[in-house]
Amino acid sequence: MHGKKRAEYKAQAQNPKIAAALEGKAEQWYTLMKELQHRRDNSNNATTTETMDENFNESTSAATTTLMMTLKLLEKALLVNPDPLNLWNHRREVLLTMMSNDDNDDPSETTKIHNDKYDKILETERGLTQAALQRNPKSYGTWFHRKWILQTIKPVVVEAILKEELALTTLFLSLDERNFHCWNYRRFVVACMAGNWNGDWDVPIHKNATTTETTTMTSTNKLMGPQVLPSKGTGWDSSTILPETLTHTIPQALLRSEFEFTANKIKDNFSNFSAFHYRSQLLDFVVLSDDDDYDDQEDSLLQEFQLIEDAICTEPDDQTAWWYHAILLDKLDGKLSPSVKMKVAEQADLFRELLEDSPDGGKWISLGLLRVLTLLDSKTGDDSILEQQALLRRLMTIDPDRMGRYQTMINQIEKKVE
Repeated sequence: MHGKKRAEYKAQAQNPKIAAALEGKAEQWYTLMKELQHRRDNSNNATTTETMDENFNESTSAATTTLMMTLKLLEKALLVNPDPLNLWNHRREVLLTMMSNDDNDDPSETTKIHNDKYDKILETERGLTQAALQRNPKSYGTWFHRKWILQTIKPVVVEAILKEELALTTLFLSLDERNFHCWNYRRFVVACMAGNWNGDWDVPIHKNATTTETTTMTSTNKLMGPQVLPSKGTGWDSSTILPETLTHTIPQALLRSEFEFTANKIKDNFSNFSAFHYRSQLLDFVVLSDDDDYDDQEDSLLQEFQLIEDAICTEPDDQTAWWYHAILLDKLDGKLSPSVKMKVAEQADLFRELLEDSPDGGKWISLGLLRVLTLLDSKTGDDSILEQQALLRRLMTIDPDRMGRYQTMINQIEKKVE
């Protein structure tokens, strides 16, 4: 466990009382696992038999009682240790069996009663996963189960529940701001709020007043929720997607709300890489979107540069803000307006000042200044070329592990000016 030394555990194991208590817990756990495996085996056998049984439709209260007891035992085990994936798999099997039995009930049963059953299941599973996450905030199985239960009972999930889920991720990230499971789950909830229960993000990008192109943003790992990346599947052509066929696009207001959320998390901690990462994926759809007014876009860009400068001046040696700065400059290449170009030039002066205060280091400052000078290269002349070469030679000294890379960059500059 984090923050604990191995010697402390060894010392505890040598204490007879503690060792006896641990042995007792291990025995209880073994007994519980054996009982659950026995129930799972019997359930599988019963399913095989009942499939061939003419009286399969004659449900019994005993079967329901058995399922409920199995759920209670699984809950007991998962609250102790939420990590074993086989326990979550077993629980989903039981839940699916119960929901299947509900579907086979008397058709005259009202829809309200049916929905109430599903609502109760949803409430129970949300409560269980929340308690399990308090036990282990990075339990893969727990996060997946919470996502699964929303996907499974989506017909009766109301908007209020999804808003609660989004609020819970906000609370959770205030306690554990870098938990990537929670960040991914938050993106999944945002997709669900737009009706995309598989976690995909469909975002309309307005290229001009007459045409609309839609980029499908899909998950690189759908297990935990979507990463906000354009789909690049073989043969995929965004021009073949008609806007009217995409009924579940992420609303622009929701995108802006998420963008503002990342700003708040970054201001809380400028080293929050997860927030910077999420923000970098939203840049094209909020700050650099072509459907924004020209003046609004410029104001947004200037605010981004100010956010970066605040982070850099607070901790110049933290690479997180420099990484985001590099992404923003890459997206602006060839798109510099006069006011933005002036801001970038001002940043060069700021970075020079920071570099003067770091006579023996300044790797990230040097790289940042180099990127700015490269972006402004066509307008700054020979003095910029000489400064770029000087920065690269400085980097060869303070970062010798990448000396070959820096020398290659120097050679490229020399070829360019020949």
